[in-house]
Amino acid sequence: MWEFSVPPHKGDEHFDLGIWHPSALPAGQQNQEGYLVLGRRVEEEDCTCEVEESHPSEAEEAIQAFHDEVIALVDALPDEEVSSRSWSIVFRCHPLFHLISLWPTVAIELAPAIMDSATRHGLVCYDPQNDVVTLPQT
Repeated sequence: MWEFSVPPHKGDEHFDLGIWHPSALPAGQQNQEGYLVLGRRVEEEDCTCEVEESHPSEAEEAIQAFHDEVIALVDALPDEEVSSRSWSIVFRCHPLFHLISLWPTVAIELAPAIMDSATRHGLVCYDPQNDVVTLPQT
């Protein structure tokens, strides 16, 4: 089992995670290469966090359920961190994937829960800091 670790905080660095449905990329790109492809896709498209179709696919529903859980995790941060909620996590979204940036102090608490949520919803999780891919159980 992969052991989660957030690197030491230096300046304004952040901790990133890529979460996607396996159907978002070909089987051979469920890795760093795929993460980079998704990053380029976000920059080229106007991605939102909302599924616009009236009948979202199973993959889109999994991503939306994951997104909703993560928002609940952020909302559950202790009261002393309330003012930091709005900037502690940044989503770059698409109906089939989320690229997430976390402030390191928040990542220590939230990243393991985010990864657990992704796994529960059958999503791929990529940690670019450690170059670790966690594939959903089949």
